[in-house]
Amino acid sequence: MEINQRTNAIKGLAIIRMTIDHIGYYLFPSFPFLRLVGRIAFPCFLYTTVGRESDEGFPGIVDGHAYHHAHQPR
Repeated sequence: MEINQRTNAIKGLAIIRMTIDHIGYYLFPSFPFLRLVGRIAFPCFLYTTVGRESDEGFPGIVDGHAYHHAHQPR
């Protein structure tokens, strides 16, 4: 699967999960499982927005930013 298609699939799943989260919040507040299912949407959006176009995944992004900020001159 091409990277653009993969990120679009992740975004589509994130939209579905975010919709489930909102439905759980507004229509079924007594079902916390719906909110839990929807909470995975933000990391999905974050990965597709900030993620590199490689298969290194999210830990590589976090490590790279942490290294960059830790080695800035003050």
